[in-house]
Amino acid sequence: MNLDIFKAYDVRGRVPAELNEDIVYKYGLAFATFLKPKKVAIAYDVRPSSIPFATALTKGLTQMGVDVVNIGLAGSEELYFAVFNNNLDGGIMITASHNPSIYNGLKTVREKAIPIGSENGLEDIKNLIIEDNFTHAKTEGTVEINHDKTDYIRFLLKFLGNSTNKFKVVVNPGNGCAAPVLRLLEPHLPWELIFINETPDGSFPNGVPNPMLVENQKSTGDATIANNAHIGVAWDGDFDRCFFFDSKGRFVEGAYVVSLMVEAMLQRNPKATVVHEPRVTFNVLDTIDEYDGTPVVCKSGHAFLKQRMRDVDAIYAGEISAHHYFKDFSFSDSGMIAFLLMMQILETKGGDLTNIINKYEMQYPISGEINTALKPDSNPDDKINQLYRHFKGRAKGVDTTDGFSIDLGDVRLNVRKANTEPLIRLNVESRGNRALMESVTQEALNIIRGE
Repeated sequence: MNLDIFKAYDVRGRVPAELNEDIVYKYGLAFATFLKPKKVAIAYDVRPSSIPFATALTKGLTQMGVDVVNIGLAGSEELYFAVFNNNLDGGIMITASHNPSIYNGLKTVREKAIPIGSENGLEDIKNLIIEDNFTHAKTEGTVEINHDKTDYIRFLLKFLGNSTNKFKVVVNPGNGCAAPVLRLLEPHLPWELIFINETPDGSFPNGVPNPMLVENQKSTGDATIANNAHIGVAWDGDFDRCFFFDSKGRFVEGAYVVSLMVEAMLQRNPKATVVHEPRVTFNVLDTIDEYDGTPVVCKSGHAFLKQRMRDVDAIYAGEISAHHYFKDFSFSDSGMIAFLLMMQILETKGGDLTNIINKYEMQYPISGEINTALKPDSNPDDKINQLYRHFKGRAKGVDTTDGFSIDLGDVRLNVRKANTEPLIRLNVESRGNRALMESVTQEALNIIRGE
């Protein structure tokens, strides 16, 4: 077994070279041994290997005496919902999200949809697989097939609000798992949904379902313009991330989306606590302050954010990577709730996302996340230290929650290193001064790139 398939928050690898049915079967044995659950849910995405993996996983779990509820083809958030809504002991989602079809993976939660990562159980599961010393239960667990999405759809519709406008909405599931849910929601929605790349197809004939990639944004943007739609919406493969395009077909930066979500959630829950990441903060903090909310900063990453939300009883947390977390969804991320909330935002703001984003871009110019691959002999920590030494003399404040952030007054930068490759991630923002933002961005990039 290639141990590199065990990531910080999940298991992921190429099929069958790195991840195969035998490993997935043993993962079921190890998960049952580690958590000792009585009843768990499993779900799977559209990849060719997902159903065989579900069969292998079920075999491992039931041989350890665990009862399994198979909810079938679903998004990750449907798995989370099944776990917390039915008071199950855990769940396993078979998915590699936005990766190419040759990949697959396992995303694991315990009760209340609390994620299991390397710091709270995934290492234990890995070690149990390595030891390969399992004792099967005397009585096998049962298997229940339950593909009914009624309760989940009913839950989502709580976030619809009083929408009445006949918006035209381009929706792009990217041939992933989102389309069946959107079709079930459609009769309850007042808008016209225009589907592209609808059919769930694990070969991903229209490209990997990752709207974060610039080359994958064109199809949604073009369709929004061609259909004279008010908004375009795209999801990744397991639809736990949701991306938006304005009526001009422009991709909306995640930092602006987070601010809009914060506003919507604080309007519903005045003076509540909001957890935010440190990459881009000016717009988010100003919005929280406007609605008398309480901001709490937290390191990026779903396990960190979900735990911090629970610690401070936060109503919402958001990442610029398009993950949106909701207390009312057991502190889990949901691309569908984010979609419904954005439509409610359009309702209250006159239906023109373009004007909203134009205003944000003027008030809070941002660089967007710029990723720079370093030379093989370069040390990311050395580059980060070099950046810190360069800017610290002008700093009005420094934060080390995630990488380091330096506030220079009307401009602020955050720099982090990637977890698994020699990569530096840079975000720069300013208050109403695009030229200053661009100047500091170039200044930082010159150091990172050694120019």
